[in-house]
Amino acid sequence: MRKLSEKISRTVYKIISWRILMNISQFVGGLVVSHGDITIASKILIGSIIINTLCYYIHERGWNKIDLGKLESNKLRFYERIPRSLGKLVTWRILMTVTQFTIGYMSSGSINTALLFLGWATIVNSLIFFIHERVWNRISLGKQIIT
Repeated sequence: MRKLSEKISRTVYKIISWRILMNISQFVGGLVVSHGDITIASKILIGSIIINTLCYYIHERGWNKIDLGKLESNKLRFYERIPRSLGKLVTWRILMTVTQFTIGYMSSGSINTALLFLGWATIVNSLIFFIHERVWNRISLGKQIIT
């Protein structure tokens, strides 16, 4: 049976594009939930860069081991179906619920701010995650079929 896999370099490129999007979202989200407090927004951003980058790498490499929802494609080597992207979104969101609340609380010292940031991250970042996955699905860079 042929294994549909992604090289580590692809994961690194996805992390870079993801971090750019998340840096913007998390800083803006931090500003929104803290009523414009740049210090809190900056702390949220720094915490997210450190913790969430590591989580993203582990999450991507873990999902790389699962072929469920991958189909071979001549043009792209393989293609991921929408249910796979949704599965990745759900598992990512579960992981991020814990980290986003923790980062929000540690950055502000306020449960209310942490909950507001968690709400922002759940809605905005989930949408960004799904779109990011679907865009990367169309890029063949780093995809491989192992026989």
